This record gives sequence, C-alpha cells and structure tokens, in this order.
Amino acid sequence: PLDPPTASTQLETMISNQTRVKNQMVGGQLGARYFTHYDRWTVSGELRAFSMANFQSANRATRAYTTEYSGGPAINVDVVATNYTTGTGFEHATNTEFVFGFEARAEAAYQLTKAFSVRGGIDVIDFAGGIWRGANFTALKGQPTDQDLQMAGYTFGIEFNR
Repeated sequence: PLDPPTASTQLETMISNQTRVKNQMVGGQLGARYFTHYDRWTVSGELRAFSMANFQSANRATRAYTTEYSGGPAINVDVVATNYTTGTGFEHATNTEFVFGFEARAEAAYQLTKAFSVRGGIDVIDFAGGIWRGANFTALKGQPTDQDLQMAGYTFGIEFNR
C-alpha cells in the first residue's frame, strides 16, 4: 500500500474500465473467381460464401494505476512508488454462435510494361450474424452476442514479373 498523501507528496490514480471480447471462428468457405483480359487490362472478380462456428469469450475488469510523487503538483518531481490493482468487477463470460456471410472482391490491373503492372480494387466482407462486437461496461451477461459486421476497403498493388 502507498502512504497517504501529505503536504510534501501527491497521489495520482488512473482508473481504467476494460472490456475485451474475442471471436474465434472455425469453418469453411465456397467461392468462385472470374478473370478476363482486354488489351493491357486484366479484370477479375471473386465471391466467397462462408459459415463458421464462433467460440466467443469476454472479460470485464476495473483496474487502478496509482502513482505517488515526491512533491506537490509541480514539474520535475520524483516518482516515489507505483501500485497496480485489478480492483473490483472482474467478470468472464463465454458463448458459441453460428456465423455466416460472404466476401466480394473486384479488381482491375493495367500492364504498363511487359514486366510491370499496377492494380487496384475494392473488397467487401459481411458477417451476417453471430459476432460479439463489444460490450458496454456493465455486466457481460445479457449483452448481444449475435451481431452483424460489415467491412469494406480499397486494395492497391504493384506487380513485377521478370
């Protein structure tokens, strides 16, 4: 334990409420891919459908980091002691859900020279249900564990063939 603060010391406490959620998915996918060439252009598209078992776990805890300084509130004081406690409110929960969804990708590549090409595209992933996305800092029991999730992004790359 740290000494109580006096006129010559100061305590600083940071309280952190943390919730960590893990989605561990195991399953399979089935898909199709299409490529075609137009002069210097290569255009491609992919579509995949997947289904998985999602083994979920979540932890919730309150942690406190306390630092004791050698002087009052001033710059360039020395740290006398630090303390870390997990505190109250630690909770752990697990769950299993069924996840299904798809991934779609479209891409175009332009061949600049015989050995060098530039490509770009878009990618969309949809988990239609079964995801535990996060929890408010309240009890883990009763939190929604069957949520959906959509992600989209751009791809860019260069290709060098010798």
